Amino acid sequence: MKDFDAATAVEPRGVANGHHEFAVDLDAQWAVGDKLHGGYLLAVLGRAAAAVADGAHPHLTAVGASFIAAPEPGPAVAVVEPLRTGRGSSQLRGRLVQDGRPCAEALITQGRLEDGDAWWTRAEPVELPAEQDCLLSRPSRRACRSGSR
Repeated sequence: MKDFDAATAVEPRGVANGHHEFAVDLDAQWAVGDKLHGGYLLAVLGRAAAAVADGAHPHLTAVGASFIAAPEPGPAVAVVEPLRTGRGSSQLRGRLVQDGRPCAEALITQGRLEDGDAWWTRAEPVELPAEQDCLLSRPSRRACRSGSR
């Protein structure tokens, strides 16, 4: 079983017409039911965008995406086009392609977060029941016995 870094790894394939291509291997363990999770797919595109933005803007700070078709686990291509590079951020367009068809399109902003910057929140995580206390309500959904939502 791959860890998240390995499951979202991208391998540079080259640059053509300003578009950077990366080989990716979409990992079935990041599926909900039989569909790969959208957040996982965005993480793959984010890794490719970070590789293009290089060290100047290493942190993904914003992303908006459209999911066009559900990709299958296995080989795919991440294509990243730099749109603008500024002092504080870079904007890029990412596309996940499998078997010649687009699966997801994203506009990605990369920046640099410093240790003193606010990263997320100070809120404490919600307490959830243990996974073994949850039961399968449909093939891809879980319902918790505790009654909490």
